[in-house]
Amino acid sequence: MTWQPDKISSKHHLTLRNRIIVETMMDNVPAAPRLTNAGVLFSVVVEFQQYQCLVPRATLSNLSHSTDPKLDLLGTYRAFQSKIEGVARRLIGAGIVGQPLIVGSGYFQ
Repeated sequence: MTWQPDKISSKHHLTLRNRIIVETMMDNVPAAPRLTNAGVLFSVVVEFQQYQCLVPRATLSNLSHSTDPKLDLLGTYRAFQSKIEGVARRLIGAGIVGQPLIVGSGYFQ
């Protein structure tokens, strides 16, 4: 098999779910959090399975007002990353599903 630079790597493939492009890692290594039009897309691993999650822009804006309103959305995600990912893991553990799982403001009240 020859290498073709215009093809997507066999390790990654992109799928369209709920109008959000979700990067799926085939080797089950979580992708780095990234900013999308809808918010920050991130991955968590629960019981050896990877789940794609999204924290919406509005939720990040609400969180940033509680600390530093000058933080950008990705900076806000990083500042609250352990809290956001903890909420996502608890939702998954409770059987809440989504593709991606939306971690909205109501879960931080």
